[in-house]
Amino acid sequence: MASNLLLSSVLLIVLLATSALFACSTYVQVLEPSKLHDNKAFRVKLEYVKYSGKNLSRLERLENWIKPRQHSSLQKINGNLNKISSPIRPGDDIGELFMELSIGTPPKTHSMIMDTGSDFIWIGCDPDHVNSVNKKKATIFYPEDSLSYSELPCSSGLCKALPHTICGSENCEYHYRYRGDSSTRGILARESLTFGEFTIPNIAFGCGMNNTGDSIEPGSGIVGLGRGPLSLILQLKETKFGYCLPSMADTKSRGALLIGELESLNIENLSGVRTTPLITNQFEPSHYHLSLEGISIGKTKLPIEKSAFELNRKDGTGGLVIDSGTPITRLEESAYDLVKEELMKQIKLPVDESESSELELDLCFKLHQGWHEVKVPEIRFHFDGADLDLGKDNYMIEDKDQGLMCLAMLASPLFVSILGAAQQQNLLVIHNLEKETLSFVPTQCDQL
Repeated sequence: MASNLLLSSVLLIVLLATSALFACSTYVQVLEPSKLHDNKAFRVKLEYVKYSGKNLSRLERLENWIKPRQHSSLQKINGNLNKISSPIRPGDDIGELFMELSIGTPPKTHSMIMDTGSDFIWIGCDPDHVNSVNKKKATIFYPEDSLSYSELPCSSGLCKALPHTICGSENCEYHYRYRGDSSTRGILARESLTFGEFTIPNIAFGCGMNNTGDSIEPGSGIVGLGRGPLSLILQLKETKFGYCLPSMADTKSRGALLIGELESLNIENLSGVRTTPLITNQFEPSHYHLSLEGISIGKTKLPIEKSAFELNRKDGTGGLVIDSGTPITRLEESAYDLVKEELMKQIKLPVDESESSELELDLCFKLHQGWHEVKVPEIRFHFDGADLDLGKDNYMIEDKDQGLMCLAMLASPLFVSILGAAQQQNLLVIHNLEKETLSFVPTQCDQL
């Protein structure tokens, strides 16, 4: 039993990672509540915003994104709560997937990390204003400024839904540790969240008073969209939401996050829509698991063992999770090796074997004169009842200055595969929690 709990915690660490997004951040600006939906539905737009000001290549931006700056997976920790306001600080040349929302009464705007791989909402917080008496910081939430802030007691059902709490006082205190040295600890509270002109009262969130790690500005917290009771989706009592991640090749392109019934999009009748069942993992119930049955490259079906992507019902290991917060796809090691091997056979370009590169990616091809004429095959993921076709732009990253074209996938370091954000570019991805399905359709996200 102890080993299962340890493995479950380790899996959480890698699955819920929300890593940095190249030298620009994906920033979500909330639009007006959609007139196509009722007043319970709204959409936000996604767009890339530069922070570092440096002119990095697409490959360099992706490399920055997949550096080990993980901060959104939960792990139980023992210890006492210290009231120290220490917001997560910015990193260099990296970014995140952000959504802008307003918190409190009167509402104050904050930029938060949007994460479908976690199910908790928290923001950097200073309840006593003891660490910023000279000047309040824009990225910090100050409960004293809000008329609608209230703290939840340990007896609250939502407090009991947390993976770890410290109930030495009447208030529900939590301590979450993330991959690496990142963590947040604070008090569970309720507040009003405002999206455009749509205000949602009494949303439970973490008032994080001691937050450390390698996250970045302007993100001052995380908005989890997973399947757990503390996620924004479940607290809104929504059964359907979707997102469309814009192209990484064009930092001016835009995408969208849609929350609500989505009937106006008429998903079932869209051309090219594919639907596959969502699988529930009792060990990790908040994650979006899919049944991946195989992979083809071009016309070649890879001889991947069936067990490579199977979910082990006894301990929750294996399987595949779809997560917009994980930067690139991570495949079970034996399957990843077969993907690499087949690509090297079919792509008639020399493989870069230089050891001088600091690239995280481990399969790169050298570009030479006439490389545009070299055929790059399509990769097809065979899901239960649906095939997902990935063209070159969805799995290869080109850098003409370095003369390289690299595979935007890696082997999974643990016992699970992850379908990452790079492979979800320009796909409308719809999570239907009522029907327990996930649908995807190729979409020009900036035209959605």
